[in-house]
Amino acid sequence: MVIVSFFAVRMVGTIDSTDSSVQTIKEVQASQGEIIKGLQRDRDNADKEIERLRNQVDRLKEDNAVIKGKLKLSSSLDTSKAASGQLFLCL
Repeated sequence: MVIVSFFAVRMVGTIDSTDSSVQTIKEVQASQGEIIKGLQRDRDNADKEIERLRNQVDRLKEDNAVIKGKLKLSSSLDTSKAASGQLFLCL
């Protein structure tokens, strides 16, 4: 009877220890799940920010091209200056 009682107590102790370990693992997994969700949210926000910045860069490139085009057009229409490398002759 003592032997059975001894093993029963050990078995109950082992079950309690295992149950406690399982509960701890579940808590850790839940915490890691929340961390993963946060990281995914951060990644999605970073992707959106990258796309917004790419669009802004494209728009600025287009604006730059338009401004350069206007500068070339206005300098080619300016007849008060002699063309670079050419001799301006007045008759």
